Amino acid sequence: MRHSSNFQKFTRYKHDPNDPNSLSHDRAWSILRGRSGHLWIATFGGGLNKFDPEKGQFFHYRFDPENLNSLSNDYTMTIHEDRTGMLWMGSNGAGLIKFDPQQEAFLNYAESEGLRGSAGYGILEDSKGNLWMSTNDGLSRFNPQTETFKNYDVNDGLQGNEFNGGARYSSPKGEMFFGGINGFNSFFPDQIKDNPHLPPVVITNFKIFNKTVPIQEGNDGQSLLCRELGIEVLHAHSPQSKGRIERVFGILQDRLIMTLLKNDGILPLSKDSKILVAGPRSNDTESLSGGWTGYPQPGKKLLLGE
Repeated sequence: MRHSSNFQKFTRYKHDPNDPNSLSHDRAWSILRGRSGHLWIATFGGGLNKFDPEKGQFFHYRFDPENLNSLSNDYTMTIHEDRTGMLWMGSNGAGLIKFDPQQEAFLNYAESEGLRGSAGYGILEDSKGNLWMSTNDGLSRFNPQTETFKNYDVNDGLQGNEFNGGARYSSPKGEMFFGGINGFNSFFPDQIKDNPHLPPVVITNFKIFNKTVPIQEGNDGQSLLCRELGIEVLHAHSPQSKGRIERVFGILQDRLIMTLLKNDGILPLSKDSKILVAGPRSNDTESLSGGWTGYPQPGKKLLLGE
């Protein structure tokens, strides 16, 4: 919709299947005036549109499976132009999308690149050039120079992991606001610092049939632990329980039905099950994110009985 103050009327723009220069889709979610003077319109189902106000024509950027440089998803929901002139879009299903207007090439950053969540609802840029995007699975900070993400969730103090489309604002002082399904969050990006003091990770208990088994060398022939168990980090997650984070280590190549302590309950394990190692979550007033020291320190080997 466009309003003319000279004639006191509105001009409506909509998709016309018989006009290739019309808006590609009627569901326009976000509109941005770029430094070139063109209007960029993110549509939900019709990709990205570039509008020339002088000619009244639209140029379309759509997903093309035959073109690796094309838009990776036609369901775009928010759009932002950074200080270098690059366009950034949040999509429903493809995460964060970068567009170079000069080269007319797109680049996608999704969960495989470290983003949490597949839907991008709102994008703001901080004083250092980092992009902050609200998603369907928390809030993500993206560094365009290193192309890396830092993700935050409800455990870091967010109103929830689910945010709302278009609910974002950056104040003249640089304070950011993002709205979601349980209120909204506000913060100054420069005050969000990662905690450099990483807590140690230790194995606190090992149980078989819900009974604690001491870790021994097994050279007396009587120990239940007599087979070496290799340790390797496979996966990490942060459950919402008592400030503890669990990391998954190794695979138990054994046919015994086993039980390991997980939080306050017992998790039954069998062949190809995984060991859970719990450690403290570091969280203080200077950091929204705890950290991990990585692999456990070398010590006695874990041995598993026949």
